[in-house]
Amino acid sequence: MTINTNGGTILPPLEVAYNTKISDLPLPTKDGFRFGGWYEDAAFKIKWDEDTVIRENLVIYAKWIPLPVYESDTPQHW
Repeated sequence: MTINTNGGTILPPLEVAYNTKISDLPLPTKDGFRFGGWYEDAAFKIKWDEDTVIRENLVIYAKWIPLPVYESDTPQHW
């Protein structure tokens, strides 16, 4: 199974036995973002289901949600 973290921490491919399930996927990190889950497609339409039985080499994709940027309440003096 190939893991595409979309710019997050690099994770090696997972060795998965044929006809098994994976319930404990690694959690990547990415500065300025919150991990939004694993998806079976790059468009983030099909969320990864832990009950999926692996019967082929798959690619899963990390979805990222931007963290809010807070502006300082202190005025900037130039």
